[in-house]
This record gives sequence, structure tokens and C-alpha cells, in this order.
Amino acid sequence: MGATMTNKLVRASAALALAAGLALAAPTAANAYTDPVVAETTGSAGPNGTLGVSIPAGTMAANEAVGLSVTGESALGITTAIVKTAVETNSSLRTQADASGAVAVNLKFPATASGAYSITLVGLESGRSVSLVAGDATGAGTGTGTGGSGSNASGLPATGLDSGSLLGLWVGGGALVLAGGAIAVGTTVRRARNAAA
Repeated sequence: MGATMTNKLVRASAALALAAGLALAAPTAANAYTDPVVAETTGSAGPNGTLGVSIPAGTMAANEAVGLSVTGESALGITTAIVKTAVETNSSLRTQADASGAVAVNLKFPATASGAYSITLVGLESGRSVSLVAGDATGAGTGTGTGGSGSNASGLPATGLDSGSLLGLWVGGGALVLAGGAIAVGTTVRRARNAAA
């Protein structure tokens, strides 16, 4: 192959490496890490118990309507201020965020409440959500704690892999691709100058 053909090949490879590096950098910025919101609970999720759930200011939009979804045994009997023994989901509960975006709500559990309850608060306008687990997985129906983003007071470990833990891999890989592209471009320019002299 001639010098012209080699230079074109190197230039094409450098351009491809640069484009690949830029393509890998864009998703990294889109998946930036955000701190999880921790919901605080007080009271009991047991029979005839009242569980207070509060999330900090700025979590929801100001004065936003917030939907609550509770999944667990006799969940349809849970009210915000009935007897069934099946695991149910109650998505009919509503509350309101205050002017700072904070939410505080008390959930009244029925006499038949037992087990663990998955509680999710969702901003109906912003789509922001906070999830927690309350109650007792053994069926005693009592428990308090904090939850959100994969952890709760019942001692369940947060497991798995999230996109935030891959950030270093994406940044490092993108930097290597960009460095390779820069070396290829530098080599091409040097060879072109040497051929011209």
C-alpha cells in the first residue's frame, strides 16, 4: 500500500475512535448519580396501627398532589387518617406536598394488618417517587424505620448493581478511546509532515 492509502486508513481509524469516544461519553453524563431520598417512618404498621411517613423538603414539587401506593395484606383497608386477608395494592390514597416539596402523611392500618408493606409515594406532576418497606416480614405487623432506594430498617441488604457504580468504567473507557484517537491523529500528522519535507 502506498503512503496516501495508509494515511487515509489511519485518518479514518482516528475519526472512528474519536466518534466512539464521544458516543461513550454522552450516556455517562445522562446517568449521573443522584442521592437517594430517605423516607422516615414513625409508629406501627401492625393491626390498628398508624404509620407516619415523611420525606424531606425538595423531594416533590411545591404543592404537588402525591399518590400513595401500598402493597401488602389487607392493603385496601389502609386509609390516610375492612377486613381482607389477601395481599393487595391500594393505589387510591392521595396527599399533598407542602410549599417546600416535603410530604408528611399518616397511614391508618386495619385490624387485619400483618406482614411487610411496600409503600411508594409518587408526585403526580413531577413523577418523582420514594419507596420504602414497613412492617414485619414474619407477620407480627410491627416495625418502624427508614427506607428508600433499596434499603429499610428490617435489615434487608441493598444488593445488585446500579448505573452509578459503572461511572468509573465508562469514564475510563472513554478516556482510553479518546487517547487512542489522539495518538492516531498525531501519528498521521507527523507522517504527513515527514513525507512533505
